[in-house]
Amino acid sequence: MIDFEDVTVRLSGHTILDGIDLHVDRGGWACLIGPNGAGKTTVLRSAIGGIPFTGRIRIGGEKINRIDPSRIAYVSQRPAIPEGMSISEYVRLGRFPFGTPRTDHRGAKIVSELLEELNLDSIERQSVSSLSGGEFQRCVIARALVQEAPVLLLDEPTSALDLHRQIAVLDVIDRRRRDGLTVLSTMHDITLAGMYSDKFVVMDHGRVVVEGAPHEVANGVDLMRTFGGGIDVLKNLDGLPVVFPRRETPNT
Repeated sequence: MIDFEDVTVRLSGHTILDGIDLHVDRGGWACLIGPNGAGKTTVLRSAIGGIPFTGRIRIGGEKINRIDPSRIAYVSQRPAIPEGMSISEYVRLGRFPFGTPRTDHRGAKIVSELLEELNLDSIERQSVSSLSGGEFQRCVIARALVQEAPVLLLDEPTSALDLHRQIAVLDVIDRRRRDGLTVLSTMHDITLAGMYSDKFVVMDHGRVVVEGAPHEVANGVDLMRTFGGGIDVLKNLDGLPVVFPRRETPNT
């Protein structure tokens, strides 16, 4: 569904991405993982035309030439917070490719459904600028989902949420993935990523180190090496990887 072919990004003489090749099937969920500065966010930004690159990025076999909200939705790490706009108005912005509220008859239903699913319906008239970080993050995700684009890019989508909200929000996204939505995300929480994605793509220094099924990659030496060996991997009762940092025991 989405393909990166030899995608390279160079800025101010520095190579940020170095020949990225990546494929995500329709209805798949690939998660980019790796240390800070690995190039994960740059992969997403190149896909929305937010940064110049060489190589090719295709959606459904069609080359991306410009930002097209009908084909790709994006949730950034630091979205702008608008003043004087209610939650429902902000989420409704995701429907602008479909026309005005007067002509987009389907939009009102979708917006209402997502506000309820993301537990925003009881505060939908509240100003966006008055929200907590977690509440605003849910608004941004709702706005992206109402676009009904076939591809969704998520850059640390649950960083401001508590554990309960993380699961609830990712469940909403996963339900749409099961209906055909293609997801490419970055996540620092490898354990949480393994609960939802079907592919891990480990990155370091602008390159793909290894990719594959989460349970395979999480138990591989490449992931350990990428993070400097400072992690441990166990399995939960469902056999999914649980990854946590290893604390060195101080000398006594």
